[in-house]
Amino acid sequence: MLDVVSSCRHNGHLKKIGIFVTLFFGVIFFWRLLVSLNRLMNQELQVVNDKESSADVRRLEFWSVP
Repeated sequence: MLDVVSSCRHNGHLKKIGIFVTLFFGVIFFWRLLVSLNRLMNQELQVVNDKESSADVRRLEFWSVP
């Protein structure tokens, strides 16, 4: 078993596999981060839009009072 690991390490296969696995998990982590940030931004934008629309409604109510 140790001979296989040392021969793989000597040939550089282990390093290639490690880089591939690291990149794979890094891409997954980065994608999840982007998705969660996107959801957070959408929620904040929705809150801002709700506040603006309610403010517009209040303005309309204020100006429509005889």
